[in-house]
Amino acid sequence: EGGNVGGGSGANDGKLGFRDTFGGFRGGFGSVRFGRMLTPLYEIVDWPYSNPGLGNVFDWGYGISGGAYYDRQSDQVRWDSPDMSGFRVNLSTGKGNVSDDDSMFFGGAAHYAKGPVTAHLGVEKDMARQFTGKELTTEQDVTTEFDSLAMIAGVELSHKGFGLSGAYKTQKAEYDNENT
Repeated sequence: EGGNVGGGSGANDGKLGFRDTFGGFRGGFGSVRFGRMLTPLYEIVDWPYSNPGLGNVFDWGYGISGGAYYDRQSDQVRWDSPDMSGFRVNLSTGKGNVSDDDSMFFGGAAHYAKGPVTAHLGVEKDMARQFTGKELTTEQDVTTEFDSLAMIAGVELSHKGFGLSGAYKTQKAEYDNENT
């Protein structure tokens, strides 16, 4: 999947592989994919809880310098289980920052659907993630490495085209540089 190709969007980067680009296998075991795709935690964040069209509710880990989790990540292997009587699991791991050889992430999500209720739980651990930019509260320029942990739990209720959803999310980071 490519990036923006113009058409009045204001961005004309047109990069091939900018969005989801992966290969894999599907069978009775579920699916295994390799490449660039959404992480299990972010898939929950993105919909229905904080699609970018809804503003900076908690999309992209705002409040943590460098972000508390990845949204779409390259160099990833991901397993999605088959549906088991309404229960599904997603597990993923991969290289974190492309420029940092030590960076890794692990993520997982569980989903359960019964009638009009669907529950989601997701977690992602990032290790040795690198951040260069402005620290959020002091606006100082920093370059640092950090480990982060993000979790989300949410519930959806849907009935005859109407829906209600709510989620709780927590995120934290431990930085090598105490100024961040």
